[in-house]
Amino acid sequence: TAAPEDEEAAPAAPAPAEGGLPVLGITSFDPQGDGDERNDLTPLAVDGDPETLWTSHTYLSPGWGGLKSGTGLILDLGEGAQVSGVDVTLGEGDMGAQLLLAERPSLDGAVELGSGDPVSETWTVTPEAPQTGRYLILWFDRAYTSPAGEIVGVREITVR
Repeated sequence: TAAPEDEEAAPAAPAPAEGGLPVLGITSFDPQGDGDERNDLTPLAVDGDPETLWTSHTYLSPGWGGLKSGTGLILDLGEGAQVSGVDVTLGEGDMGAQLLLAERPSLDGAVELGSGDPVSETWTVTPEAPQTGRYLILWFDRAYTSPAGEIVGVREITVR
């Protein structure tokens, strides 16, 4: 039978990017801070639109204002996700980053898939062999220095 007209249908899960794995959830990852690195903007990093952008807070002095060693995003891929590659379209500037895969939302015990200094374009990480894990962590250990201060930004993440 059809649902009554006054009931709303449950929202559909976001469709994965073409050829990508679905992302069940995304949040900022700020284990050394207050836990909120602009959580309201995190869905923009997986919305399929490279014109939208998640950005961290702006830090007025180098090295995250001396408050922490980094910040980032964490994506819930679901239990047993097989990751064969990740494409990250970055915001502006030169940032230091790591991609890690873990069974729990923590840097402890996470396996590094790749690291480097990507520059505001698509950074592709392809491990030698597919890796299994639930949480993909995009960790920035160095921010872009803008005229306003230090900041990181992500336009889009596609997990294969």
